[in-house]
Amino acid sequence: MNSVMLKIRRGETPFYRRLRDAARRIVSSTLPVPRFLNPLLRFGFNAQLMFMQGLRWMLPLREGP
Repeated sequence: MNSVMLKIRRGETPFYRRLRDAARRIVSSTLPVPRFLNPLLRFGFNAQLMFMQGLRWMLPLREGP
């Protein structure tokens, strides 16, 4: 299995090169989003960041003596 993955990663043959390029296109693709959803998506993203930062701030407080 590792040898197949290595061949795809290197793109050793035209077949493996096509597989590698297709996988890269799939991973880097984005879906079109209507502009009116941008504020809602930005709010969700910022809420997630604030939640994670709050957890990082509160965890050291929990580890008391």
